Order: sequence, then C-alpha cells, then structure tokens
Amino acid sequence: HIDSTVETSIYAENGTIVCYVADEDISSVQEGMTVKLSGFEAVIIEIGQKEDMGYVCNLKSAQTIPDGFYEGKIVTESNRPLSFVLN
Repeated sequence: HIDSTVETSIYAENGTIVCYVADEDISSVQEGMTVKLSGFEAVIIEIGQKEDMGYVCNLKSAQTIPDGFYEGKIVTESNRPLSFVLN
C-alpha cells in the first residue's frame, strides 16, 4: 500500500487516547480514519474542538497503548500500487 498521511501528536493516559491535528490538515481528516503510532493502531472516533495545539480527536484502539506522548500519522488515503497501473 502507498499511504497518504498527516503528521499528528498523540497523548495516551488511562485508556484515553487523543491526537492533535493542525489547522491546515483538519480538512483532510475524518472520523473512522486509522492512526499509526509506535507499532500501534487506533481509529478516530470523534473530531472535537480546536485548542491551542490544534483540533483534538478522540481515538479508540483494540490494543492497550501505554501512557505517554507519541508522534504518529493519520492515514488519509491508502492505495495499492497496482491500482495506479490498472486505472
């Protein structure tokens, strides 16, 4: 897969996971998108209000993500290389 991504900062604490999306990137981010961070994956379940660090998005993961700060990527589009050849 070739992924188009948006950089994000993520904070996890006691099972609550949020990421922050910059103003210039928020238009390409939607609920249901996958967020990849340090070997873990999560899904955006809600896009919240704008704060100092950007828009706050609530995440959900089937994995237990240890408390802490992470850098991650939101997958905004995923394409298979073969689809470029066939289209």
